[in-house]
Amino acid sequence: MLILNIFVLGSCSAKKKFKRLDITCEIIDKLGRERLIEREDLKNMVLPARDMYLGGQHIYTVRAIEILRSIPSVSCVDFYILSAGFGLLEEHTLIPPYECTFGAMSREEIRSRSKKLGIEEKLLQIFEKKTYDVCFFLLGVKYLIAIEEALKSFPDNTLYYFYVSRGGSKIVPKKENFVSILVDKFKVKGLHVSRFEVKGFLFYNLAEKLLKQRNKIEELLKNPFNLMKLQLVGIL
Repeated sequence: MLILNIFVLGSCSAKKKFKRLDITCEIIDKLGRERLIEREDLKNMVLPARDMYLGGQHIYTVRAIEILRSIPSVSCVDFYILSAGFGLLEEHTLIPPYECTFGAMSREEIRSRSKKLGIEEKLLQIFEKKTYDVCFFLLGVKYLIAIEEALKSFPDNTLYYFYVSRGGSKIVPKKENFVSILVDKFKVKGLHVSRFEVKGFLFYNLAEKLLKQRNKIEELLKNPFNLMKLQLVGIL
């Protein structure tokens, strides 16, 4: 039986299970994640990262991952979340609620914070330790900026799909194994999702189609032309 290893990187969202506007970037940097999750006023609000975020894109992404994990020929789907507060989070990493986003930062500030949190170094370490057949990235422009230097050092033997806007596609390297799925071309109103949810919705839609055609999953995932055709079915 074919075994596929899949990697997914999504982003944090402003909407969270609990709200704590006082836990800012500065507080996170001062105290650190481990101390924060032990604080008495936060203990009952601590959750695994995948359960903390309630944004539409994140919810759709989690659903898509569970579908992919149900396909017998998929060995693993490793899910990470890019957080402006805590850096690169494995889905089960415990975090407190917080208020920190790349959305309010300039390019220089994003690059500086990315280095401070070791985001790119950790991402490349993940790819060094494990070989993936296919990787999916669901990131806005500012979150892509946080990993743009690391993109240049990604392994060549893996296929990378990026759900991006036209602006985001300019950050994605122009290489054969880097594929941009432009979300701008999809009519958000027709999909009945907001522009903040569309990346997650499209990924979820793709996962459902892959489940139905699971016997052809390698042929679909490893051929960008076939995957794009499948992604467009019933949407455009």
